[in-house]
Amino acid sequence: MTPSSSTSSTTSAPSAEQPTNTRFELFHQAIGKYMTEVGASSYGRWLNGKLLDVQRDGSMLMEFTVRAEMLNPAQTLHGGVAAGMMDEVIGAAVYSLGKKNLFTTVNLVSDYFASAKTGDVLHAKVSMIKQGEKIIHVQCELWLVAKGRMIARSVSNMIRTEMELPF
Repeated sequence: MTPSSSTSSTTSAPSAEQPTNTRFELFHQAIGKYMTEVGASSYGRWLNGKLLDVQRDGSMLMEFTVRAEMLNPAQTLHGGVAAGMMDEVIGAAVYSLGKKNLFTTVNLVSDYFASAKTGDVLHAKVSMIKQGEKIIHVQCELWLVAKGRMIARSVSNMIRTEMELPF
């Protein structure tokens, strides 16, 4: 099963007990847009993912198309670029949670299972494993859409910094 078949873009409105999350709302409005249009990070704009889905629990689905400048000498997707895709989507997903403070990557452990070539479409699917007060543990799977095959997976710990975010 590919991530796109298991994720819906249906989101519920905040309940009376659930405060409005401005960052989630901004991401929700960006569904269907490329990061060159709405991305905050220069690297994210270079990767140029297309946001397909975001959920209030921090789940996120983003699509990437492999370009020639993303390849290694063997003409397959460079592992560093694949890791960068996953780290970028993990960061965006954690940001969408609306936490008061900025969270940043402590570590990123990546496993690679298959390759991708120029023109291949990839889906990066993020899920929150555990959200603590200081550490958020996150997983991202990178799927080759045409074959329904997971080509890489990363897990990451994100740590709360002292930097408070403006909204």
